[in-house]
Amino acid sequence: MIYQICAGVATFSFLLLVIYIIRTLITMNRTLRSASSSLEEATSSLQTIQKTIQDLQPQVQAVLTETEKALHGANELVADVQHKAAQTQEVFDNIQNLGKSIDRVSHTIVESVQSHRGTIGNAVSYMGLGLELVRKWKNRNQS
Repeated sequence: MIYQICAGVATFSFLLLVIYIIRTLITMNRTLRSASSSLEEATSSLQTIQKTIQDLQPQVQAVLTETEKALHGANELVADVQHKAAQTQEVFDNIQNLGKSIDRVSHTIVESVQSHRGTIGNAVSYMGLGLELVRKWKNRNQS
């Protein structure tokens, strides 16, 4: 009788073990299906991203080419402006030297006029007197 009870308990235990394993396998199957579905969605998304990248690659290359051309043109323009600025610097230097020379001549004339103020005043007076005499002489000759 003890053997029969032990056999019954062993059978019952084995049945519980089988039920537990079946439930575990069902749960694992659901998990694997969900993971498989997620992987398929991720693969689809990655393929879409890859296609988008492939479609954009020629456009990006074209933009890079245009940018490179623009930078090259800008560098040439900067070099040209620097060259022309250097050339115009000589002109501005010459204008500055001319201005300094005119200042020196003007200063010299002012000093000369100040030192000969009396003489120049007398000369202007004599010129005015001479012009007045010439006008009177013309008036007498015409009458």
